[in-house]
Amino acid sequence: MLELLAIPGAVKRDAARASARAIADGGVHVAAPRAVTGDAATPRATQPTIIPRSAWAGNLKPKSSPSMGQVQVAFVHHTVNGNTYQPEQSAGIVRAIAEYHMDSNGWSDIGYNFLVDRYGQIFEGRAGGIDRPVIGAQAVGWNSFSTGIAIIGTFESEAAPDAALNAVAALIRWKLALHGVATAGTVSLVSSGGAGNRWAKGATVAMNRVSGHQDGCSTDCPGRTLYGQLPNLRSRVGGSAAAPPTTLSLTVPSTLVPYGGSLSVSGRLAVGSAGVGGAQVVVEKKSPSGAWVPMGSTTTDGNGNWDVGVSWKRASPVRARSGGVTSRQATPGIQPRFSLTQPARHVRKGNTVKVSGRAQGVDAIEIIIQQRKTRTSYPVVYRRKLKLDGSRFTLRVPVRRTGIQRVVAQARSGGKLFQSPRRYLRGVG
Repeated sequence: MLELLAIPGAVKRDAARASARAIADGGVHVAAPRAVTGDAATPRATQPTIIPRSAWAGNLKPKSSPSMGQVQVAFVHHTVNGNTYQPEQSAGIVRAIAEYHMDSNGWSDIGYNFLVDRYGQIFEGRAGGIDRPVIGAQAVGWNSFSTGIAIIGTFESEAAPDAALNAVAALIRWKLALHGVATAGTVSLVSSGGAGNRWAKGATVAMNRVSGHQDGCSTDCPGRTLYGQLPNLRSRVGGSAAAPPTTLSLTVPSTLVPYGGSLSVSGRLAVGSAGVGGAQVVVEKKSPSGAWVPMGSTTTDGNGNWDVGVSWKRASPVRARSGGVTSRQATPGIQPRFSLTQPARHVRKGNTVKVSGRAQGVDAIEIIIQQRKTRTSYPVVYRRKLKLDGSRFTLRVPVRRTGIQRVVAQARSGGKLFQSPRRYLRGVG
């Protein structure tokens, strides 16, 4: 998770000077802005016109892939730039801020999710998708469940223009509803803490859905006057109802799947109770390194239902993903496959015997030797746990007694004990 420091005033003033230099140089030369227009991403609010990154970023690329969180709150910021710029200079200012965040602060990308100029132009900020819950670097301790919107300018003693407030209101109205949350009222959030956060880690805070940066962090952002305009901004946003949440369910078998068999993973993609048809669903598994690796994909039917069959060879967490929606994780059980080579049939007491075989579908096994006591009683006289690197194993075990003994490899999976075929030998004096 990216929970970076709140931007101190000195840093913002340095960014402002960098932006002023960009203006003096005529701005950054970028392609003419191309508007990203929505197609009613939610029936409750219309997406405003948003100028894409390509209009200001040029060849500036993020240093790493974006991370996703939640959007519960919109934090309003100001960038502490001058207020006398022209609309054609705004893209250059956004580029200068991004360069400062990346080069001087060492961040992976521009910190804000969106930026709005005094003329009402809305710019896409941090990469990852305007309709996705991209984690920014704009409010320490709250980044993982908020979106950050910065108005370009300084609003300590000067009010933000109506054009900017109206654009921010339209953006918040669309963005919050898109993620299934109301645009009015408060929500209880748990602080992640960190230097610059006003609240201790773990504190539960009632936060306005439309908040100022200083509501969550120790800063004067978004400026005294703009902070005083927030009640008016909330009125402009209005209390539009939240869009129905988009959900992606996941179902896996409750029974163990034999090693190498087909695992059937299914679920449903829906907005509210309505299924979403024709959407791609990718099933992923968690690798030993912790990375999520695609296993298979499919397309939802007209009711939003989907089903994928994948070869199952390792008990590991699986999940489904469709666009920016991720299902719960589940770990289907696996029935391991064993083979055990017949060891030497006669071994002198005090010597060792080679035991080898394969165990597929498990990471560790236990080798046990049981001494025959009666025809039906074989108490354990030796056991050794073995971590596997691959599926094959070979080791030497001691034969400490005379008489008939049997060798077994065993492992637990899904709460059950599985054993290899039994192999017998005789210890001789």
